[in-house]
Amino acid sequence: MMNHTRRFLLPSAIGLLAILSFWKLWLIRDVIWDDNCWLLSAYATEGLEAFLNTGFYELRRASLGVFTYLLFGLHRETDYFFPILHGLTFLTLIGSPLLLYLLIRTVAPDRRALALFTALAFVAFYLDHNLGYASMTNYRLGLMLQLASLVFTARAILAETTRLRWLLAAFFSSAIAYYVFLEAAFTLEAARVAVIALAFRHAGLRGSIQAKQTLFRWAPFMVLCLPLIASKLLYKPYGIYEGSYSFDLLRLLNISTNLAELRHVLFSDWLRFWKLWRLADTGSFISGLLAAALCLGLLRRLKLPEKEYRQGSPNPDSSPAATDWRAFFRILLIGFAVLLPPAMLFQATGLGITFLGAQDNAHAILLLPGYALLLGNLLAAFFTLKSGKWHAKLAIACVLGVGVFYNNLALDLFKDSWRAQSRFWQAFMQRFPALPESADFMIDARLPTYYPDLRINFDFEYQLNLLYARSTDPARFRRYRVFTNEDFYRWYLIKQRGAVDMKPIERTTHLGKETLDPVKLIAVRYDGVRLLVNNEIVLDNPKIEYRLWADKNPPRLLDASAYPLRGRYHWPN
Repeated sequence: MMNHTRRFLLPSAIGLLAILSFWKLWLIRDVIWDDNCWLLSAYATEGLEAFLNTGFYELRRASLGVFTYLLFGLHRETDYFFPILHGLTFLTLIGSPLLLYLLIRTVAPDRRALALFTALAFVAFYLDHNLGYASMTNYRLGLMLQLASLVFTARAILAETTRLRWLLAAFFSSAIAYYVFLEAAFTLEAARVAVIALAFRHAGLRGSIQAKQTLFRWAPFMVLCLPLIASKLLYKPYGIYEGSYSFDLLRLLNISTNLAELRHVLFSDWLRFWKLWRLADTGSFISGLLAAALCLGLLRRLKLPEKEYRQGSPNPDSSPAATDWRAFFRILLIGFAVLLPPAMLFQATGLGITFLGAQDNAHAILLLPGYALLLGNLLAAFFTLKSGKWHAKLAIACVLGVGVFYNNLALDLFKDSWRAQSRFWQAFMQRFPALPESADFMIDARLPTYYPDLRINFDFEYQLNLLYARSTDPARFRRYRVFTNEDFYRWYLIKQRGAVDMKPIERTTHLGKETLDPVKLIAVRYDGVRLLVNNEIVLDNPKIEYRLWADKNPPRLLDASAYPLRGRYHWPN
């Protein structure tokens, strides 16, 4: 019974650390960035084919579009969108580090400390700070499936029987990851080569025999990747996404972006976070302290194999054992081999891993296995080389606790943006109790938040049409269009800062090409406190760039009307 309990102690601790890190996700019911775009498509189209025609065909990702259609369709058809979304996210937040722990325990059973610290690092130093962003759910599911595939691969190599069953499970897990959820997951094939080689090493194979067997067992997975790579090279995105994800190896030589990514993985975000600590609520501090206490208690109670990084067993009556640096550096090399391929792919396609507060931060999730292995190796070496002394345990527990605090703070920043966004819509509804049958707006909303929720036209259009929808008919959903200040400045720069005129504005959206008439635009400006309309903006700032569009009387207010979809907008408590 005691052995059975101890067997599940480490996985339980990993899961509990994940809960302490990310429990606040359940408090967030905000719609963020591109989520607005796909929800606008879900409400304004009827049927899968029409939904896919709003961007996924152009992206050449129809299979991902099917998943997105089912996910965001829950928002339109049910009241369970956020519980299901957060449930899927939590499944990956707990499942992925547990799979990574199981993977290391499978291919290196004697590396118990490495497995534990790698899984803890995966959770505490989570590179993806955009957990409230539903459009990146496929990234998290794709990574978890790929980690499961690696575990199945290791089991297949080491199993005396049922090898075919494990190999098929590994093959189909990767196929679903690559062709449905996350094409870029194929960059973790370097990890599979390492897993197969280590499994054969554990089985006693060495040298050329080990290399040949490794390549032979990896060959089916290499073949699995070839159609995906060929399709990406032959068929490029078109339409609104034309030119997206262009591949250029010269981007790898960009020193500034390389340094930015290096700073990102060297905890530079913590320095930026520190300036925002006042936005953290009490729960964030408590979570960090509880996580540190959990890790300290775990490390004090467990008797991890403290000779993992030593040659021989230390004996009080003899000289100390020498450090096994070969094992340490071998694991470092494997970590870099797993970390670099996804980082290089995103860099070459112009999607470098950016800092906290940007959408591309979610691309960092594919770096997590290699990143966690590198940090886990450092933590395990520090722990074992100090022979488990109390100050080593305390230092490790404190660092992990700080990581959990920052994970909570990232979610606090989303809550702050959600509150600021909701204040804008409350001010808008107070100013406009009702809207005409259709209208076009020029909205200049400047929200002083770390995660700006309101920037692009569809960020406003989905929520504006949701709040003022008069029916649930998809054909009548998008009656209000928005031209934003960000759209304006991009359009203004294209005109080389020429004179703003009243000529029609042509643009392409996910729902097709359309024309906006500046004469009919209702200009709205919000600075976080005041909401000004039309010539009120000009009176407040006579030099505003779009004064020609705004220089007219505010529209006549209409009587309040019934809006059946307002209940779908979630307000913060």
